[in-house]
Amino acid sequence: MFLLSYEEATSICYTTNDERKTIGSDYVKCQGLLVPTPNSSLANYTWWLCSPDNYDGRYACAIDNGAIQGDKVTFTFVGVRPACWIKL
Repeated sequence: MFLLSYEEATSICYTTNDERKTIGSDYVKCQGLLVPTPNSSLANYTWWLCSPDNYDGRYACAIDNGAIQGDKVTFTFVGVRPACWIKL
């Protein structure tokens, strides 16, 4: 199990912002993940990638509403989407 890298999230697994958008389960909501509300600009959940952001060492890449951005690694309201490769 691992987090996707920037390259995997942009060219291997997902190619558009719409494909990267996600919603969270009730469990992640009760754990403090930032919850979208009908009146907020937040439409989808934010989730981490394993790649660092180019800004500085305190930031990592995250997917926010399908777009890739840098977020402080101390943010606790960002979720994760574990991945794994399966050979059939």
